[in-house]
Amino acid sequence: MIRLVALALIALGLPHSAAIAQAPAPTRYFQQVEADDGHTLTMQLAMRRFDRAADGRTVWLAAMVHIGDKSFYKSVQEKLDALDLVLFEGVRPPGGGRAEFDLRPKDDAAKVEQTQRRIRFLAIASELHRRAHGKLPETIEQLLDGSSARVAEFTRANLNDSWEHSLILRLQPPAAPEGESRLEITSLGADGAPGGDNAAADIRLSDLPPLKPSEIPRPGQNRSLQQNLASALGLSFQLDVMSHDRPNWRSSDLSVDQIQERLGMAGADADALFDMLDGSSFSGGVAKLVLGLIKLFPSARVYGKIALMQAMLRSDDLLVITPRIMAETFDVILNDRNAVVLSDLNNALESEPNLKRIAIIYGGAHMPGIEKGLADLGFKDVAVEWHDAIRLDLKSSGFTAAQGREISSTIGRQLDSQIKAAKRKSRNKKPRKD
Repeated sequence: MIRLVALALIALGLPHSAAIAQAPAPTRYFQQVEADDGHTLTMQLAMRRFDRAADGRTVWLAAMVHIGDKSFYKSVQEKLDALDLVLFEGVRPPGGGRAEFDLRPKDDAAKVEQTQRRIRFLAIASELHRRAHGKLPETIEQLLDGSSARVAEFTRANLNDSWEHSLILRLQPPAAPEGESRLEITSLGADGAPGGDNAAADIRLSDLPPLKPSEIPRPGQNRSLQQNLASALGLSFQLDVMSHDRPNWRSSDLSVDQIQERLGMAGADADALFDMLDGSSFSGGVAKLVLGLIKLFPSARVYGKIALMQAMLRSDDLLVITPRIMAETFDVILNDRNAVVLSDLNNALESEPNLKRIAIIYGGAHMPGIEKGLADLGFKDVAVEWHDAIRLDLKSSGFTAAQGREISSTIGRQLDSQIKAAKRKSRNKKPRKD
């Protein structure tokens, strides 16, 4: 059972970058400390400070995990809210990615497809507005004013079509006297004028397939495996506790369709990755069974928390024992997204001199690549703060310090064995003949 819980946690509950970690020794962003003669185990995450002497700017790198103690997220939130700018990890909705990170050829067919995605997102944002205020927005300004900060941010990224013409939002009269007004969102196509043929033809929301209920998010709908894991372990899920809607917080990530595009080019099944994370795949079903066992047997929480801590300390090497899809997506999940946040950081440094104190909050596995980018920009590592992410009181859970060490050692050996075997298999694997 220990191994089953550990491996399920490896696949589903690690830092949300999806790249996974060896070495029980502390890393630059993860360390486990003991207190009370070993009766208390605490996993700590680092916030590292980097300074640039040339202009007095400071950048904090805050390692993050999706699952931890509520007090951890509140502590990090308080720290980051006091800074001038926070660039945070958060995949954008389809069509909401910035154009400079699109890989599609910039032909008219690709622009039509992207414009359709942007129109669709504005329709979803408008439906969220209706649910919040009881009516559809009549103008783009009304939509922006009536949306949450994060939805408004994504909406601003979708206000133009792919030819950089403004999308037009209007309410149409109801089809029947007692009916409701209908939303119409229109792109005037490549020529920016009504009518036209081919790429110049107008693109309308009414000509696209209707929105499906599953496309419109609802509070608490489709709880992810990580949320279920947090609940089973008596922990909190990051997005349930932290607010990303503060004025100084900016999403700095690829969009869903940009990630899918990159995964497809890497030969990976993007849908399989997202299915695993939302629990709809076979792997997700197995994981839910494991999580059910944790809920049924409270002592299993101790094993689960220790497994999670041991996995965090190995967050780089564990990549080799995950399904092949994860290895294929390493560059996309890690390096391509690092490129986005470093680009956003550089843009802020160059164009917003008033931003003196900046933070980047991302999964711990992203940090080495981001650190390299900071060094290239002239920043030097000057300080570190450690924040308690997961605290485990063994005594109150009915375990001794010796039992806690034995569980840690057992799970650690199992993980190390899996890592070594996977590395041997990878070295001995013959190249595939095309």
